[in-house]
Amino acid sequence: MRKLRIILLTLIFLVGAAAIVAVRLSPRAHTAVSAATYDDTAALDDALRNGLITEDEYKSRLEQIGATDHKKP
Repeated sequence: MRKLRIILLTLIFLVGAAAIVAVRLSPRAHTAVSAATYDDTAALDDALRNGLITEDEYKSRLEQIGATDHKKP
């Protein structure tokens, strides 16, 4: 009976740990980074549209923030 209890508790622990790892690896864990990147690219788009930065500077800054798949305004 004691062995069964230990096995069940171990399984529950492992399932819980696996669930935590799955949540940490989910795409939603990156939302804060994505939101920050979105705000940065929106600001860059606005600056380019208003002539505050050049096309080359725009591309360079997009690369710096890691938004290489961003579509130009």
